[in-house]
Amino acid sequence: MPQQRLFQRGEMKCLVMHILQQGPAYGHELIKAVAKLVGDNYQPSPAVIYPALASLEAAGFICGTGERADAEGNKQFQVTEVGQQHLCMEADHIEEILRRIHEPQFVDVLDTDAIELAMSQLQQAVKTTLATPPITEETVIALTNILEQATRSIELSR
Repeated sequence: MPQQRLFQRGEMKCLVMHILQQGPAYGHELIKAVAKLVGDNYQPSPAVIYPALASLEAAGFICGTGERADAEGNKQFQVTEVGQQHLCMEADHIEEILRRIHEPQFVDVLDTDAIELAMSQLQQAVKTTLATPPITEETVIALTNILEQATRSIELSR
């Protein structure tokens, strides 16, 4: 099953403007802000953020200022008046994006670390139990039943 895209065309720009509405930020700060907003499982690359910033700046929605440039000469971006008007027009769309990225399907689908940890712990528990004498017929039957039940539950959850 192909993984569903988190953002549709143009939605990252809306999200960036939403974040900038809260105050000026550098590109690297926006990357962190998007990651924090979406969740630790997603972090946009500079190849996503910087073209979005360039496009928004070209459209007049944001401006990058050298006055507050950091030591490396990076621009700090802020929303312009035109950008504020655009944000007002896109408010419902931005709200829908924010709602969607916080739905469980996006939060849970991206994080398989917990599942992998649980599988590893299960495997270790079974190995430890089987390696610790005495291994009785009751222990083998109990472990088999538990594992078969877990398999059925997983298959039914699809």
